[in-house]
Amino acid sequence: MKGSIKDYTRHHAAFIECDFCGSQTRGRIYKVEPEIVRCGACHRAIQTIEPAETLKKSNVDGVHH
Repeated sequence: MKGSIKDYTRHHAAFIECDFCGSQTRGRIYKVEPEIVRCGACHRAIQTIEPAETLKKSNVDGVHH
């Protein structure tokens, strides 16, 4: 993955458990790969989404890093 590690939006409003590492995460969507939700701890892909859903979430969530 290229780009800044800080350049992401959160996908979920509440924490969920990562299926891979067991950490609590809200999921991160990086601008360089808007169709993949990654765990904030282990950075593995935990979900794939449509790019339009990313825009909808980031507008509702309002959290940008």
